[in-house]
Amino acid sequence: MSVSGRMAVKRAKPFSDGFTLLEMLLALVIFTLVSLSSWQVLNTVTSARDVQADKLKRLEALDYTFLILKQDIRQIVERGVRIDGKVSQRAIFSGEILDSEDQGLTFVRAGWQNAQSRLPRSTLQRVYYRLNEGKLQRGYDRVLDQSLEADPVYRNLLTGVNELKFRFYYKEGRGRSGSWQDIMKEQGWPSAIAVNMVLDKEGEIERRFMIPGSFEVQHGS
Repeated sequence: MSVSGRMAVKRAKPFSDGFTLLEMLLALVIFTLVSLSSWQVLNTVTSARDVQADKLKRLEALDYTFLILKQDIRQIVERGVRIDGKVSQRAIFSGEILDSEDQGLTFVRAGWQNAQSRLPRSTLQRVYYRLNEGKLQRGYDRVLDQSLEADPVYRNLLTGVNELKFRFYYKEGRGRSGSWQDIMKEQGWPSAIAVNMVLDKEGEIERRFMIPGSFEVQHGS
């Protein structure tokens, strides 16, 4: 067979559908960067959500604390402490009392629910506020004239409290003007009570609560 009659045979070029090592490394780097960015975004969102949830819980605790204070103070009655069968003339006590780490406050309030008088107790309730181990605590007596040997029942209202102070507003004469006093007067009935606290995160905060009127309860109640 002549050279001209010979059929030229062409070899097929090898076909490759894979990636080179450089392409694999580049893809791995891109995937790693995307993963790190996604993780950082997710971590930021999760942290922000946790912080927001903590702040919401704190606000709810503050709102609940001031609600309880408002309900108690707005129902204060002029009912003293019964000692040896006699009831004291003074009805509100404040200062270094109740083993409080700062100031304390105690008084009698009305409106203690006793549906259909099922429980053998008065509808009046003596309550206590004190600072103990960085917590604002509210206490109460199981009965109005509890014996000195029996301790009040305390529960925590708010944590992270560094200081607890009370101030009292007294009107001057028959006018509407008055002044705030850091210490309770021996005579007279306050028209409002201010509760001042220094908190870990929120700093100093004060709420003022009006006493609607001079509610007097007979000493025999």
